[in-house]
Amino acid sequence: MQHRLPENIKSCRKKMRLTQEQLAETMGVTVGTVSKWENGNCIPDINMIMDLADFFNLSMDTLVGYDLSSKKVDDILTSIQEELSNHNNEVALDMAEKAARRYPLNVKLLQKCALIYKIMYMDDKDDLYRLNAIEYLEKALEVVKNSPDNRREESEIILEMANLQKDDEKALSLLQSINVKGVFNDLVGDRLYSLGRKDEALDYYDKAINLGVFDIYSAVAQLNWHLVKMKKYGDSIELLSWLVSIIKGMIKGNSVCYFHRTLAMMHLQTALDYCLLKDKENMISSLEQAKQYAKLFDSNPVFEIYTGTKFVYGPMSDKPVAYDDIGGVSILNGLQTIIMNYVQSDNMDFDKSEKESISKMLDYFKIL
Repeated sequence: MQHRLPENIKSCRKKMRLTQEQLAETMGVTVGTVSKWENGNCIPDINMIMDLADFFNLSMDTLVGYDLSSKKVDDILTSIQEELSNHNNEVALDMAEKAARRYPLNVKLLQKCALIYKIMYMDDKDDLYRLNAIEYLEKALEVVKNSPDNRREESEIILEMANLQKDDEKALSLLQSINVKGVFNDLVGDRLYSLGRKDEALDYYDKAINLGVFDIYSAVAQLNWHLVKMKKYGDSIELLSWLVSIIKGMIKGNSVCYFHRTLAMMHLQTALDYCLLKDKENMISSLEQAKQYAKLFDSNPVFEIYTGTKFVYGPMSDKPVAYDDIGGVSILNGLQTIIMNYVQSDNMDFDKSEKESISKMLDYFKIL
């Protein structure tokens, strides 16, 4: 395996205008050791490479400078995956560990070794496999933390480490360290429940369900915007109809809740789709539903997510509050503004005829 560590150490030292003596003093080694590094007679151990990379403000991969094409590693990973697909776990593991020994700083290979051990643990319940998987993940995490280019994988590695933990406290600590915006609320809830902290677990489950619906709503809104730009109005209607059914299922009885505000916006968007399809009957029907939900929400505006919604079982120690960019408390006024923006905006690439149709939709909305 070719690498450029000796020349890179020498080059970085000279760029920082350091003598071998100064670098040796900084790194806590002898001048002779630095000289051996630079002439290739000695290779620093992994911990020293990490220290050198940190000192030179480089990723470890950059400092080591492996003469390694990504295609070669990708080919190895592909071969390993083929063996896994054929349930040849031991063959796959042998290939992966050999590759990891050759390329000890390749995060994908370290993760693949961990994955194979995890699969073997799930099959045989041999705890040694679980511990080996954690060991490879720890190595991967060590590389990632010292290589800024790879930090996007840090959360993924920590998540896998947490899933392999039998110690619920350790798993909980790991999960909470990466639970940005509640993406792992359900898993945090599982560990809390196992620890006997039932109320806290229920709070996390509540957030996972309710905030999860809002995440879906946000994703649908973004996708819907692109569908309309692509003039896929039928797909937009189908997507919105699917989401409407989910959100209706979240509303408790006759209670007013924030979901009524979202329903008003979705029915307005559906009306726009029908308008552009020149389906007047369904357009008017959708406008009527949009106004109905808007008036219901405006009669008793609710912005606390848990109020009036189903599937809330915890003590509600933390009450999330929803917000949007519609502007103002009244959603009825907001809907009219949205239609006007469609007419005036050039972002949607509506032609003159389509804008005229939307203007007529605005007239219908005002008189309904």
